[in-house]
Amino acid sequence: MTEEKSVTSDQHPHLKAILEKGQELLTYCILWERTLVGISGKFGSGIASYFLFLRLLILLNLVSLLLTTGLLIVPTISSEDNRQPSGQMCSYVHNSRFDIRLAYLLTPLSFLIVCCLYLLRCTVRGLTLRRVKSRDYRTRISSRVFSAWDFCIQEDESSLVKQQNLSNDIKVVLPRGERWFWDSAGQPFSTRVRVLTIRVLINCMILTLMEQVGPILRLIIQYLVPLVISLVDLILPLIFTLLVRFEGQSPNTEINLTIIRCVFLRLGTLGIFLFSLGQKILCLNKSDTSCNDCGYNANFQCWETSVGQEFYKLSMFHFLEMLMKFLLLQLPMRFLSSRFHCRLIHWLSPKQFRLPQNILDVVYGQTLVWGGLFYAPLLPLLYLIYIFITFYVKRFYLYHACDTPQKLYRESTSRILFHFVLLLGLITILLPLLYMVVSAHPSPSCGLFTNHKTSWEAIQNITQSTLPFAVLSVLDFLSSELCGYVLLLLLR
Repeated sequence: MTEEKSVTSDQHPHLKAILEKGQELLTYCILWERTLVGISGKFGSGIASYFLFLRLLILLNLVSLLLTTGLLIVPTISSEDNRQPSGQMCSYVHNSRFDIRLAYLLTPLSFLIVCCLYLLRCTVRGLTLRRVKSRDYRTRISSRVFSAWDFCIQEDESSLVKQQNLSNDIKVVLPRGERWFWDSAGQPFSTRVRVLTIRVLINCMILTLMEQVGPILRLIIQYLVPLVISLVDLILPLIFTLLVRFEGQSPNTEINLTIIRCVFLRLGTLGIFLFSLGQKILCLNKSDTSCNDCGYNANFQCWETSVGQEFYKLSMFHFLEMLMKFLLLQLPMRFLSSRFHCRLIHWLSPKQFRLPQNILDVVYGQTLVWGGLFYAPLLPLLYLIYIFITFYVKRFYLYHACDTPQKLYRESTSRILFHFVLLLGLITILLPLLYMVVSAHPSPSCGLFTNHKTSWEAIQNITQSTLPFAVLSVLDFLSSELCGYVLLLLLR
């Protein structure tokens, strides 16, 4: 058999060359594949997982843009009586066989639910694999050393990248066998008490800082919304990064704690913004006299368009904040730190790639895109452009302003946490959107639901007139409280 295989391989050398060229062309066709391999080899798989995460967000936003364009924008533009052409879908009304109201509500809602299920699946699957690998199924270092080399590599550059990748992989594995500060067998009782006390005090300090953010934001958020949110999200994560160093955690635990704390800060500020927006437009406080007649603030005759404009402004300001921070803060501070020896300058211009802050920036931007799907359907297009620019800006900063990280992070742990954080952002923005669809009174002057009490009422009327009785019974059960209780019992 081996002689026959060698004969056939010798008889078709051209076919083998064509297949190798095809594989090489395929790697070029995959977006940023060679760049990601180089980043993984030089800076480790944990940093490369951030750029892989950017590629995932491009795919999600591209699917969202295609759905929005095909099912909402194109039918609206092609209608004969469209009004007020703008970036908000609520500014259009038209009549045709294709019911735009049904597509307007169900397209974003279905996409968000599918994204939620996908992220939940990725998170659960990653946690399961990590739990399996953390027991008796770990790959031994000897296996990594003697069997991880790819003998098909022929180019010197590819060989060097593979060597760096294996070196980083072994560096990540080796600290797992070390004993960190929390080691019940090796550390004395007094040391364990001291470490526990420090961690409790630091967590209390962080909770106090996050608690005081709320009243300050509610006081001035109606005047300088994007600026205040950006300042809070810029300053407090730096304090969290500084405090976590005193807790004596491993590198992976440090980054996980920082990301979790920062994501609750980011989502908390976003929740405060949404609540203040609801107070201003939807009259959640019920105390404004302009809210007595129509169930929302009469000063906003087309409040759906106002909500879409707010999401556009937040997204644009978030993008400009990233560019200005890179051009006016990171690059100048990096230049000053190479010329002057000052602790403050060195702290403001770290030589390492700050993974938590960069991840939270893209998660926050993606959460804004999901929040604006109902009222600003062109946000996925803007965020696609933002991600492309972000990738090349961060790659430039990584290669020209960052050193090889001393603490390497595991790719599996990072990807699980990225999916989990993105899932938290999706759930945070999905709940207010469901409230607006089910409970908020639509604007009578513009929009697709002017003759209905809520947007969901229009969907109920359409389905009752078109769907059979059996399907309606199933939908009524799924939307009832009994179904919610059953799901809670099944998930226990």
